Amino acid sequence: MALVLSGTVIGVAVPAQAAPRTEKAASATAQAGPVSPSYAITDLGVFADGGTDTYATGVNNAGVVTGYGNHAAPGFTAFEWNNGTLTDLGTLGCSAYGRAINSTDTVVGSYGCTLSAGFQTNGTTMEGIGGLSAGQTTADAVNASGQIAGASNDADNVGRAYVSAAGGIGLQAIDSVASEAPNTRTIEAFGVNTAGDAAGLATFDGPVCGGSHYAPFLYSGGQVQDLTGSSGCSGQANALNDSDQVVGYEELTSGVDHAFLWNGTMQDLGTPNANLAESDAYAINAGGTIVGDAQGSPESLPVAWVLGPTGGMQLLNDLIDPSVGWDVMVASGINDRGQIVGWGAHDGGYHAFEMTPMVAKTLTGITVTPATATLPKGTSQQFTATGTYSDGSTADVTGAVTWSSSKPKVAIITASGDLSALKGGTTTVTATDLDRRRARRRAVGGDRKSTRLNSSHITNS
Repeated sequence: MALVLSGTVIGVAVPAQAAPRTEKAASATAQAGPVSPSYAITDLGVFADGGTDTYATGVNNAGVVTGYGNHAAPGFTAFEWNNGTLTDLGTLGCSAYGRAINSTDTVVGSYGCTLSAGFQTNGTTMEGIGGLSAGQTTADAVNASGQIAGASNDADNVGRAYVSAAGGIGLQAIDSVASEAPNTRTIEAFGVNTAGDAAGLATFDGPVCGGSHYAPFLYSGGQVQDLTGSSGCSGQANALNDSDQVVGYEELTSGVDHAFLWNGTMQDLGTPNANLAESDAYAINAGGTIVGDAQGSPESLPVAWVLGPTGGMQLLNDLIDPSVGWDVMVASGINDRGQIVGWGAHDGGYHAFEMTPMVAKTLTGITVTPATATLPKGTSQQFTATGTYSDGSTADVTGAVTWSSSKPKVAIITASGDLSALKGGTTTVTATDLDRRRARRRAVGGDRKSTRLNSSHITNS
């Protein structure tokens, strides 16, 4: 989250360098026993010049990821990862941190030495986005049309949330155009959706919480709304989707932070289990699936979680193969395909990851080989069956199908596909998968012949 001091945007907190393995193990203590893997996890790697750590912060619907990583020399640079290739996007000065990526692969983020400035890049050219004044600026989110959201100091050196025009041109403070309650100040926008609605951190002055308070806000329809719930008096919105569902965290009256979902009303999402006292939600996709992290205490290392539209929070460490050696700590982004990005402890450092749901593939067809054959009486022929699956892959299913001969007095076939010619005549060999046959019957309205997926005609002599 952004650090705010006297109304000035100071910058975005950066994770520390990789900790010893003994410290990293602390985050694993909250994990439950492993279940069948639901996600395949991909290590996005590190920079080849001696980098040890990478952190993924955003992902678009094509699965292209942005974030930042370190090098052997001090400092971080932004990256784009696409289909196995990690590209260093560089920086305009000192360190640079990629924060978000849209459908056209435009990456936005922040760079700078003592002062923070915003940038956007198409992967080839990085350029600054300017600011409301000569002060500091962050670029935290970008939508499909290139509208950027973040924070920028105004002429009075006061941090203001902004949303730019399309293409990142012309930053406009939300407070300067929105209808809002007196003494409201939007500080930083961390999310922007297709309509240009934004969500983030603001201060409000009103009867809620006894007066002035920090709170999550939603800017929509030209109005700024205080999202403070009945159980908390401080918090921050981190993201929103095109339905204006907002997620973030709220500090409860008990003093702990809990992830929330705002969908017209504030909903406390709780934590994944009783060992974890605090949680934060960082992203939500179009389908309403939310990701974030949770901690046993503010001093402990986090563990990442996912929450679907139905059901409860699940630790991502419980949804991957435990043999891959990951401790998944932070889930920072999710796309509409359900791919999750973030970082965790792996291979001696903190590494960025992309997790892809493992969708069960289905059998779509069977091919029998050979297609035709002529066998002398008393001889045999081995037939094979090759299955084609919904993901385009193929496999030998000879031993998994049911073999049959239409005229067993002419030729018989074994369960392993070995056909024996008994006398002269013609027969049809069929390889059938029962599940596929039922699906095919339904698809064609019960035509029994259509259940034959493939056949081979044999003529005996």
